[in-house]
Amino acid sequence: MVQDSTGQEARRMYDEHVKPVEQNHRDEYALVTPDGETFFAPTLVDIFKRAHERSNPGNYIFKVGEVALGKIR
Repeated sequence: MVQDSTGQEARRMYDEHVKPVEQNHRDEYALVTPDGETFFAPTLVDIFKRAHERSNPGNYIFKVGEVALGKIR
């Protein structure tokens, strides 16, 4: 399967900033900003609130421990 550049960047961000602490935050949501700031929240609503506070078109939101991702534009 070929990934586009957004998919590759998302995977890199997850691997670099979320994966190292995955066991501590399993089933939570993570927000990773382009400069590497990483925030965790227990619900999708909570992480979207955090994303709104840190509004940036390069932010990524992940469900920790699952292959699911999204980019906020």
